[in-house]
Amino acid sequence: KLTMQDITPTYENKPIEFDCMITAVGERMTYTVSADCSCVICGSSKKIFCDDLHILQVPFCIKDKRPYDIDESTKVTAYIQQMRIQEFLETARNATPIEFDAEITDEDVGEAFIGDRKTVVARFRSIPKPKSAYNDIVFQINQMKDLEQKQGCMPTQEEIQKWSKINIFERVTASIAPDIYINPRIVESLILWACGGNSLNGKRDLIHCGILGDAQLGKSDLLLKMYKLLPGSGYTVGRNTSGAGLTIAMVKLYNGTMIPKAGFFPQHTGHPCIIDEIDKMKKEDHNSCLEVMEQQTTSQAKAGTGGGLTLPTKCPLLIAGNPKNGKFNSKYPTVMDNFDMETPFVSRFDILWLLVDDNDPESDKLIRKFIRSYQSRKQDYMTVEELQRYFEYIRSLDATVPDELMDRIDELHTKMRPLNVDSGVPIGWRQYHGLYRLLTASAKANLRSVVCDEDFEIVENIIKESYKTMKMNLDSGKSSDTHKKTRDTKKETILLTWAECMDESLDNTVDKKEFIDLLATKEGFNALDAPMVFSKMLDNGDLIYDNDLERYKKVR
Repeated sequence: KLTMQDITPTYENKPIEFDCMITAVGERMTYTVSADCSCVICGSSKKIFCDDLHILQVPFCIKDKRPYDIDESTKVTAYIQQMRIQEFLETARNATPIEFDAEITDEDVGEAFIGDRKTVVARFRSIPKPKSAYNDIVFQINQMKDLEQKQGCMPTQEEIQKWSKINIFERVTASIAPDIYINPRIVESLILWACGGNSLNGKRDLIHCGILGDAQLGKSDLLLKMYKLLPGSGYTVGRNTSGAGLTIAMVKLYNGTMIPKAGFFPQHTGHPCIIDEIDKMKKEDHNSCLEVMEQQTTSQAKAGTGGGLTLPTKCPLLIAGNPKNGKFNSKYPTVMDNFDMETPFVSRFDILWLLVDDNDPESDKLIRKFIRSYQSRKQDYMTVEELQRYFEYIRSLDATVPDELMDRIDELHTKMRPLNVDSGVPIGWRQYHGLYRLLTASAKANLRSVVCDEDFEIVENIIKESYKTMKMNLDSGKSSDTHKKTRDTKKETILLTWAECMDESLDNTVDKKEFIDLLATKEGFNALDAPMVFSKMLDNGDLIYDNDLERYKKVR
């Protein structure tokens, strides 16, 4: 069996068998198989058939120098459907799969759906383009059947029994990235992300995870390691990705027909998806992920009709990104201030980590020592193949939370809620459902079917330390004072300055010049900003002028 990489023009007109994924499917159409035609002048008639390209060639009457007329009542038609096929992303070179146009006919029409993986027997055709020296490539598919999927790399019963006798979760945590000096809790959260949890009340069971922060701290390496450990997973980079490329785009076929094409998420439904450099994507492209992350579908409406296209996208998402200006601004140490992401997008992540390069000499010394020691200890860890079997196995398990432990989920969420402040990451009811997902994922990762106290400890420690990286204290329920957005800090400064200038004896009014001069001395303002602030307050109706006192009063 050939791969799509192997196919060359030398195979033209020869039946070829290969595997492919269907990424776009057009509307059902018909073509004319045969018809009777005649010359109405001389009376001669013929029965004509379409050629291999499904084109009906109308004969020409030499005697009367005119084309034959087709008898419409004798036409025999058949179904035809156009598609776009491509090689599998996980086997494509440089993550750039080859794509081709294709056509199916007769009984295969209606049996092809976006995202299907098929084994096909087709003919390579090179079709001339009008007014061009180059030809279009179109595969005419003669036979099509579902691809016989290989069984995942599941462990043997002996291997599972061996894992059950040790702390397998701890061993996997140590083995995933033994050459990267990184908080083990981050690696634990990636194990839970890859495993996936169980659903509470029918909500999603997938876990979404994000690692944000300064460059050169191992984020990309960690993502690539997870991509290698999870067969079938998808990996892409934000700077090369658009919202349409992630969800559903429109593609033009060789004959000019536009049809919807499955993007990155629909092509990987049922498998983890990884996006590096999420900060290089536009905000509107982040918004394209919202339906995918919560409803596990992606939709495209058709203009002028009540219909549309909806594709399954059951993909746990792992992202990594850098701050707006490449370096984390410690003056405003929050995700929302330092990363160009909006609240609806951030709220869909069950776990977020914030990594900052502190340039601490002692930490640097430990990191250098850790990197140098890797060669002497690399034999102590699980192999890639063993880790792949572990992840394949734990993803097949199920776990539940016993009724007597449900109150602990409430208690943990109650501790989290006070941290739901404007300047921090959103903590709402998605996070409540997320706790159930994380706890059941922890049980599965530890080869258990029922959540126990140890899982609560694992999950609470992950949440506590992830919040700590964002200056959010789970125990006290408070965020650092520096967790104020720039605009909130300036607003507070304006109000405090106004209060300083108010004179109770003059009906709590303020002198314009006094206020502007004082505000110009405050941090974040200058002699140019202060008059503009006053004018804006006046234009917005925040102030009224007292003619008798010749001073201003704040009314809202």
